[in-house]
Amino acid sequence: MILFYSFQIRFFGDDFGWLLAARDNTLDLLPDYAFSPDPFSYFRPLPKMFFFVTWNLFHDNFWMYRIFIVLLQICSVILIYKIALALKYDNVTAFISALMFSVLTCHTEALFFINCINELFSAFFILWGLYLFSKYPDLNIPRIIAVILLFTAALFSRESAVCYFPLILLFNFLKVRHKWKNVLFILIIPVLIYAAARLLSEMYFPDSNLGTTFSTMDFNPVKLSYKIIHYFIMMLFPVKIIFEFLGFDSLEFLIKIYRHPAENLFSFILFSLLILFVLILILSYILKKLKKEIIFPVLFTLSALFIYLFSFSTAERYSYLPSAGLCLLLGILYSKISYSEILKVFFILFIGIHLISLLQRSYRYRQAVEFSHQSIKNLNEVTKNIENGSLIFMQSLPPKKYGIYFLNVPN
Repeated sequence: MILFYSFQIRFFGDDFGWLLAARDNTLDLLPDYAFSPDPFSYFRPLPKMFFFVTWNLFHDNFWMYRIFIVLLQICSVILIYKIALALKYDNVTAFISALMFSVLTCHTEALFFINCINELFSAFFILWGLYLFSKYPDLNIPRIIAVILLFTAALFSRESAVCYFPLILLFNFLKVRHKWKNVLFILIIPVLIYAAARLLSEMYFPDSNLGTTFSTMDFNPVKLSYKIIHYFIMMLFPVKIIFEFLGFDSLEFLIKIYRHPAENLFSFILFSLLILFVLILILSYILKKLKKEIIFPVLFTLSALFIYLFSFSTAERYSYLPSAGLCLLLGILYSKISYSEILKVFFILFIGIHLISLLQRSYRYRQAVEFSHQSIKNLNEVTKNIENGSLIFMQSLPPKKYGIYFLNVPN
């Protein structure tokens, strides 16, 4: 139901970059358009083709783009349910896992920004591939080809889909036992296809961000640990609903503390100790209940997340696929505590808070879109008599509203 509220959220932010790239290309330029690194210097042919086809069929009818986002989300929820059953978890665990994935607040960015559909495509193809990999004890040639094609499609949707590699290894070590010859085909062939296509693109189009991406990767172990904690908190708790009460200035203050800890050392240490204390309590309780069963869902989350842990930035949308592992953990936890009526009530309240938070964030996204569109209208009015090609200095225009970026600035 909440997803259908998103049909009121128009294009904004980076959506326009993808739309303009699709609008300005024709069929005779289609190969160049699909495999060039624009917009934003990324090699993502499948989402670009989605925008090209959808633009040429429906132009700027944003609700048609939203339909695909809703369908991809529904399919991913179903696949999580199916994967849990294929891994021999019970119906309750599978249902709660899928339910949690459908309401997690950390999905707002991936679901409400149309340009984030590349995350949904990538996650959908990976989950489908994992389902086929775990469902059938016999991986015959047609199934191997199907899994290879799905993972290749995921890579052509988003480069971070390389996380399928550790995920397949995790599944084969801990949950299923396929012949390693078949597993190696599944692991290597999608990467080879993607690498060949990417190499041709790099040779023909010199403007990709591949070099920049590698040069900005951060291997600092302290930051790595912080990012792991950051993402688990983001996925587990609907943090931004707190700032509906505290005010979004408090959010900016918190961001400032963690971006520049040396300048805010006392606050940084205080908040970090408080967060660490709460996390230790939660982790101790989960470990007590799940014991060894905690290993697989946690490793699922880390395997899907690992490529982002070395990135110079963090973002909600990066948690979309990794949160599937966390949802599985919560599903297992619910099946362990379902004997207690009190704990079941707390768990239902936890789901309800996520649901309310997701609804509230959808409302804030609609407000941010309106602010963005009004800002563009005002800018057009002020600059309508200025000569083309002129440089414009904008002052006092915030890059985000309610914690939602609508200008392309460093995050």
